[in-house]
Amino acid sequence: MGLLKSLRKRLNQRKIDNALKRYPARLRKQSGQGLFLDCGSNLGQGYTFFSQYFESSLYDTYLIEPNPNCMTVLREKFKSVNNINFIEAAAWINEDDLSFFGLVENEKGATSDGGSVIKDHNSKKYESDTENSITVKAISLSKLIKDKANAYDQIIIKMDIESSEYTVLEDLIKTEAAKHVDFMFIEFHHQYFKDQEEHYYNLGKSLVKQLRKLGSRVALWH
Repeated sequence: MGLLKSLRKRLNQRKIDNALKRYPARLRKQSGQGLFLDCGSNLGQGYTFFSQYFESSLYDTYLIEPNPNCMTVLREKFKSVNNINFIEAAAWINEDDLSFFGLVENEKGATSDGGSVIKDHNSKKYESDTENSITVKAISLSKLIKDKANAYDQIIIKMDIESSEYTVLEDLIKTEAAKHVDFMFIEFHHQYFKDQEEHYYNLGKSLVKQLRKLGSRVALWH
């Protein structure tokens, strides 16, 4: 079992490496313009990595982050980068106001990389503090993708949205917005659920299969 897990990890890493090289090269060849959607930007760790490949000269970027404490850091950190846009909202299934948890429950504090609009996220480690949650805006990721699809030759998504990926990906499949996405780098969070880890693990596998059927390439991120 350990050998099989190691092999899958290597195959996934190879898929990531190939995507990081292939998609920008394809865009240069056709003199096109791409869109990179960083869903769950936190403090820009993911964008800092991906921007080495999805350069601002080739890709317009949207940093999508609901935590206002993180967004303040992001705006300052990347203010000099061309073709970058900031959306202070959760990537979700509709425009809404949502409770955001995880900023007071442990030592990570106000810019925690584990903040989530899903109350049970991180239930293995703590019970969410409802009274000290904050309210954040949410947007429809499906609508954003569909609105932007005709303006770009390529759409790439990095998704690390702390357990809300299950709801959001189901919506991308249902609305067929996923058909417009060339490649997704997704981090699933099944391992953080106290009682439903197996359920979310299996759901993640099913969602990946459905996304691939719609033509979107997928690699597991982290």
